[in-house]
Formats: sequence, structure tokens, C-alpha cells
Amino acid sequence: AILWGLLHIKIVRCKNLRNLDKLGLKSLIVKRKKDLSDPYVTAWLEDYRLLKTRFVDDDLDPVFDEEFYCPVAHVTEGIKFKVKDKDVVKDESLGTYFLPVQELIQMNEDGDL
Repeated sequence: AILWGLLHIKIVRCKNLRNLDKLGLKSLIVKRKKDLSDPYVTAWLEDYRLLKTRFVDDDLDPVFDEEFYCPVAHVTEGIKFKVKDKDVVKDESLGTYFLPVQELIQMNEDGDL
């Protein structure tokens, strides 16, 4: 499907993320009371990155409340959201979610797209 126009995306929060920082390199370098994942979210249309949130330090239930307006003109099946843990050496995946393009298309009261 073709996705064309201005896409409004709001990243609200994540819940119950895995802790990838426990006993990691950061805990060996920096002595901290809490050593939890430092999550952030990116959204992709194929190989094109639409957005990247800020990372939230030491939080398995991060609240982002960030809004993005993304101009798009892409042939795509949907948007892939990736949640990653920010690390010193290499960011690690905490999970992904795929939103099909059909769920993005809304109809107005007249039935027009």
C-alpha cells in the first residue's frame, strides 16, 4: 500500500520491559543503586527511520509522551516500532511491534479516505 501525507505519531509509554542491564558492562563500570534497561523507541518504514525518542534512564516502565509529525510518501506494508536498550557498547533489542498500514488509514464521516 502507499502511505502518503503527514503522519502524526505519539509514543506514550512501554510496560514491563526486560532488564538487559543487570550484570552488564555498565554495572561493572559505573556503580549504581539501580541498573535497569535504558529504553528508547524508533519507528521505521522499511529502511527509513521516521522517529527516535529520547532514552529513559533505568526504567522498565518508561513514559515518553513524545509526538512526531512525519511526512511520508512510501510504498509499505506498515510501520515497525523497535524498543531498544541504550548501552555503552551496542544498543540491544527489547522488542518490536508491527502496525499494518491498513490500521493507519481512517475514514471521515463521508466515507472518504
